[in-house]
Amino acid sequence: MVIEIGHFLSNRDTEHDRAIKLYNKYILDKSNELSDPVNYMALVSRGIAFFWLKEYGKSGKDFEDTLAEESSNQVAYNRGSIYAITRNYNKAINYYKAIIKQLFMVVK
Repeated sequence: MVIEIGHFLSNRDTEHDRAIKLYNKYILDKSNELSDPVNYMALVSRGIAFFWLKEYGKSGKDFEDTLAEESSNQVAYNRGSIYAITRNYNKAINYYKAIIKQLFMVVK
């Protein structure tokens, strides 16, 4: 429910800050672990909200933290996109190549 309310707020284009506050209530305190799917998705979603606010440093940090917990092509793509937007093309390409390599491994 928390994730859905946050998505509703963030999808309204003007409510990213409110969505971030909601996500903050459920993640990154000492009692919550990223192994909990709700906390994990809240962190990913907060990263997306930061992205829309053009707070790329905070967004990238959230994506890095989630990738450290669990590999995800979508999160890796988001991280690579932040590197591309901030003109760190070599790192962006490395993320994109890793995604492509993983996708080919799945297809085999």
